[in-house]
Amino acid sequence: MAPTVTTLPLLAVRLILDLARENADGLTATEVLGSRESPVAEPPAPALPSGIVTTLETAAHGPLIDGGYQVALQPDDATALSSWCRAIAPLVNRAHAGVLLVAADTIDAAE
Repeated sequence: MAPTVTTLPLLAVRLILDLARENADGLTATEVLGSRESPVAEPPAPALPSGIVTTLETAAHGPLIDGGYQVALQPDDATALSSWCRAIAPLVNRAHAGVLLVAADTIDAAE
């Protein structure tokens, strides 16, 4: 199948890559968020597949178009990235959650 090309905001691409790197380093959701009142550790945040990370890194080295990067995702990767953004959103601060949810909505609209 042909890849779906969508323009994701620069902030979304950078945030997704940063969170994916932190997550790849074995951080739990609690560590990504910072300390919590409860000492109970949360399960690790879901990992973003390496192929999607590579696609986003490639897009981030391309030209900025209207404040975003054009990202070419295979349909399965688009679904996985959208799902990952929605899964991570509750684990980060509100501003970052909003960026991730906008990215997921943008990806879903392009499919």
